Amino acid sequence: MLKTLFACAFLAVPVLGLTSAESAELPLKAPPMLSPVPAVNWTGFYVGGHLGGAWGYFRNNGTNIGPSDVGGGFAGGGQGGFNYQMGRVVLGVEGDISAIDIHADTATIGDFKEKWTSSIRGRLGYTVEDYLAYLTAGAAFTHVTTSVTGGGSGSATVAGFTGGFGVEKMFTPNWSARVEALYANVPLHTFNITGGPVIGGSHNYIVRVGVNYLFH
Repeated sequence: MLKTLFACAFLAVPVLGLTSAESAELPLKAPPMLSPVPAVNWTGFYVGGHLGGAWGYFRNNGTNIGPSDVGGGFAGGGQGGFNYQMGRVVLGVEGDISAIDIHADTATIGDFKEKWTSSIRGRLGYTVEDYLAYLTAGAAFTHVTTSVTGGGSGSATVAGFTGGFGVEKMFTPNWSARVEALYANVPLHTFNITGGPVIGGSHNYIVRVGVNYLFH
């Protein structure tokens, strides 16, 4: 019996050695560069604030009194919204409001100013580790005031299109920071005032940084 066991063991040694050698020659599978499981969870409501700069390229209809200057200044305010994450894709909706200082001064018009703007936008993003890159688009509402030198003044809230893109990074499970660039169209609007009518609008560009707190 012992002779039989020793014989089996003796025959098994080269077999095991061959198996080990073959295993050593097999190529090792590289770890995936991108984990299939997102590193952070973006789903939930959030609120935050932002600060940056805004520039307006003013225009008129070429016939009536109106601005045709370039002006810019600060932009600052708050935002809030909701994200829903599906794998690495993030869908969301966001609303914001900003105080702005975009104005044009000419000899004919006393001033043409945009004092605040707000928007409601959809967002489509994609996550890589703790970053979220996104596109956004929706409607913008800009409050405009104007006056004519020696005449009257008027104001209106003008609706237009807005769109842009941004990158957001999650630093903790609840806090994130972002950089965002937006375009907002302020369509030509007629102000029927003494010394007018005044017709004007603008193409606005906003670059801002912000922070958000996410409620999971």
